Amino acid sequence: MNASISFIRAAARLGVCLAFLAAPASVIAQGGGWQVQNLPTLPSGSTYHLTAVSAVNETDAWIAGYIYPSREVFVARTEDGGAAWQIVFQSATWPTINRMTFLPEVGFVAGTFDLFKSTTDGGVTWNQEMGNLPVPPGEWHPVGPGGHIYGLAVADSTHIWTAGWDGAGAGVVFHRKPERPQSDPINSNYPWWLELGTNNVGMYGIAAASQNVAWAVGYQGAIWKTSDGGNGWGPQTSGTGASLYDVVAIDANTLWAVGEAGTILKTTDGGANWVPQTSNTAENLRRIAALDASTAWAVGTAGVILHTTDGGTTWEPQWSGTRVTLTGVTAVSAMTAWVVGESNTILATADGGSGVWAAPTVTSVTPDVVGEYSYPYITLTFSGSGFRGGNLGVTIGGITASDVVLISPTLLQATAPIGLLGTVDATVTNEDGQSGTLPGAVVYLPTPGTTGLSPFHGVASGGYQVTINGFGLQEVAQARISLDIPDPPYSWYEDLPFTVVSPLQILVTLPVNASRPAGNALFVLTTAQNQEAYAGTFVLDPPGGSSPIVGAISPLHGGVGTSVTITGTGFPPSARASICGIPATTQSLSSTELVVRMNSPHVGMCDVELDYDGVNGITFYQVFLAGTLAAPVISNISPPAGAVDGGTAVTISGSGFTQTASIGVTFGGYPATVTSKTSTQLVVRTPHHQAGTVDVMVVLLNADQKPAAPPAVVPNGFLFRPAAAAWSDFNGDLKSDILWRHDTVGDVWLWPMDGASKVSDTYVRTVADTNWEIRGLGDQDGNGQADLLWRNAASGQLYLWSMNGGTPVGEIFAGTVDLAYEIVGTGDFDGDGKSDILWRHTTLGDLWIWLMDGAAPKPGGEVYVDRVDPGYVVKGVGDLNGDTKADIVWQHATLGDVWTWTMNGATRLGEVYVGTVAPATGYHIQGVADFDGNGKADLVWWHETRGEVWLWEINDGALVAQAWVGTVPDTNYQIAATGDYNGDTKADLLWRNEVNGEVWVWLMAGSTKLSETWVATVPDRRYRIIR
Repeated sequence: MNASISFIRAAARLGVCLAFLAAPASVIAQGGGWQVQNLPTLPSGSTYHLTAVSAVNETDAWIAGYIYPSREVFVARTEDGGAAWQIVFQSATWPTINRMTFLPEVGFVAGTFDLFKSTTDGGVTWNQEMGNLPVPPGEWHPVGPGGHIYGLAVADSTHIWTAGWDGAGAGVVFHRKPERPQSDPINSNYPWWLELGTNNVGMYGIAAASQNVAWAVGYQGAIWKTSDGGNGWGPQTSGTGASLYDVVAIDANTLWAVGEAGTILKTTDGGANWVPQTSNTAENLRRIAALDASTAWAVGTAGVILHTTDGGTTWEPQWSGTRVTLTGVTAVSAMTAWVVGESNTILATADGGSGVWAAPTVTSVTPDVVGEYSYPYITLTFSGSGFRGGNLGVTIGGITASDVVLISPTLLQATAPIGLLGTVDATVTNEDGQSGTLPGAVVYLPTPGTTGLSPFHGVASGGYQVTINGFGLQEVAQARISLDIPDPPYSWYEDLPFTVVSPLQILVTLPVNASRPAGNALFVLTTAQNQEAYAGTFVLDPPGGSSPIVGAISPLHGGVGTSVTITGTGFPPSARASICGIPATTQSLSSTELVVRMNSPHVGMCDVELDYDGVNGITFYQVFLAGTLAAPVISNISPPAGAVDGGTAVTISGSGFTQTASIGVTFGGYPATVTSKTSTQLVVRTPHHQAGTVDVMVVLLNADQKPAAPPAVVPNGFLFRPAAAAWSDFNGDLKSDILWRHDTVGDVWLWPMDGASKVSDTYVRTVADTNWEIRGLGDQDGNGQADLLWRNAASGQLYLWSMNGGTPVGEIFAGTVDLAYEIVGTGDFDGDGKSDILWRHTTLGDLWIWLMDGAAPKPGGEVYVDRVDPGYVVKGVGDLNGDTKADIVWQHATLGDVWTWTMNGATRLGEVYVGTVAPATGYHIQGVADFDGNGKADLVWWHETRGEVWLWEINDGALVAQAWVGTVPDTNYQIAATGDYNGDTKADLLWRNEVNGEVWVWLMAGSTKLSETWVATVPDRRYRIIR
């Protein structure tokens, strides 16, 4: 390919794209109970506050509210049950809407500052309701100048009641009654009449059973009724002093009223008797909606939703998933209802609100590394699905997290608890008790510490480095030096450049600085997890030097009776030393050397104090490891590698592991979980860690969980690899191997590989019936070694060969599948370390995933994914976004459009158009593998006539770069497989000459070919490399 020619067609075929997409289902139909619905996204910092809701039928509903902080009032509508809400009207001048009622032909909204408007064109235009009085006073105010409407009752499109406050201390009811003569009574303002005024008693709700019968409720339990179309209103006895905020009428006899402190009243005789009902809540109930005398919902503060189906004999709480105030409720059937409230809250139900929510899932936690005692505390962000507010709970390692904040159903935040250590699970629990757990979500690092520094002093003006030894130093993000300058002590500090050498060592540079003060100083090391370690005392010498000076302390480990030598200059005859807080016995003293006997029985790190004259001295903090325990010994680590997401069972062999009750094991400074321990063997579970080679350390711990003896360290003892790096690795050495099968005889052979070198020829077995085909080389049982998935092309039967190197150790029948379905890929789709199976119907295009546990799908693990245009072909499976879960690459067989699907189990998270390369051009995808070692699979292309090889670098499913790799003009050489043959976590290319049988390996680093090496020649072309 000419490098100047773009590999991608400029525009995607949108028509083809649509074949990938199914129309979204109505949001109201997803999940059970009350489900969240959404308005169009607002700019950051803005929030919808919903104040009213009204539904015409199961698909047509309206909501109103305002946008904070702009206070713009809006009306929104859905015509598909809430799958999409569209704002139909927005105003920066309207006051707040408190109530709304929509009939098929007309809609009304009412609110503060005399707002009362109607629409007959779907909310596009609104007309202010006015009476016919001439100017002055001008526009008539339905509730009085400056008043507010809190209640709205629409008997029909022309007969309406409002209840509210007149702005001057009186509760008022106005009635729109066109047939009433304007002259009757004198307070008429045709077609409106002021029918009720109650001094100092605000009216908050009103309900009408007909054009003539209505009730108004309000302050301190007030209830008023009219039975003659408003000519006369009379009070009723509510039996409560609680304010009533809403009332709903089923007919002329049956009503409910709700209000303050959980108050629910019901009457079945038109209000002659109002009977209290038990709500079991102390929250204020703001609104009520009823379908009939049996079925109703009430909503209020703190996210309360109550539901009755027995006329109120029992009111059952329903899970709202929020703690905000709910301000409106409407119902159109026993199954379909909406609730609205503050802070973007729109809830809908299609099952009466009593169904079960989908359980939450947690897919990631960031940051995923925190400190044992991080301060300031660290905020964790959880990503997933199905998060619901209300009494939302989060636990980390079984400890409750604080400050839980729900951002969206897919995002929440919480403060990480302190005091944990190692790899722990994260669990999110909704208020309905359902929970989702991400195993091994967070690694808690131990508090870092220092074990010494060299040198102990230097000139204050700098120009040198200081080596600080310790443990847990790999996460240091800041190094500073602080001087013991009085008023207050250590108030002077300077940030310093540094280099992290390993978890056990850091180099700090003191740049030249002539103004740096002299004195006793501490190095303060702060990690990215807000944990600190201190090293010192370090003496910043004044010009000309200082006296005394300590140059070295040796040894820095020992028990009672150990001789410790302190060397330096200027030691006075009165010099003395203490180790671990106990005076040491002086054995010899000169101006340059003090030798003492260690007398402390302490086990662990402690200070060395040098007293010059009873007044002056210096303390070296945590530099001496007290105790007589010998360092443990590590002789072997198996396996020497594992996945970046952790959880690999690793056996560490050696000696001295049981000298103390506790032992610590770290991989690159990250603590592993010890699952079993003997004096010669540890079995641990690895933490998650970024890809790469790390040191393995084993250290004996004292009762304070601090080092009790020098550690055993194996530099570069373990490799963390992306999950995608274990291609065809049959022996667990993290290097891909080559599997062969004879097309006619059925012999199976394995070549274990070490780079481009074949380690051996291993005969596996002969399967003479060539209807049996190897359809997968994944790790089905999660033991770190590839297995063989067989399928019979005649019967559809499946078998799994569990492999140990080249030896089958188990042959398990896995079922029989209709031959209309074919296996189009294998990979770990759910991130459990076990390979899963991707199926597709050959004619319909239906896609299924079997989430496997060994040879069998997990319970509920046979999952339908989608139906895809049969013109699209699965070209490969690989981890495209670095989440350690397999994703899918598609290409249209004739058009050439390339798409990627990022997956979470059998759930499609996203689909991305990558580019178009028509197969007729001669270019073909030959592999999906991670060539640059970033944990994200790339695409390798080969031209069938020119032999050109190109690499597409993929990030999160999208193309970010394309590079020419090389050209093999002899097209008898073809790419037979991709794999990591040298264990560097980067994919390589395996070539075979289809004529002479030569096999070659290109070791790769991204698009760069590091080497090309002949491996061997297999002249018999009937042997085929299985990929």
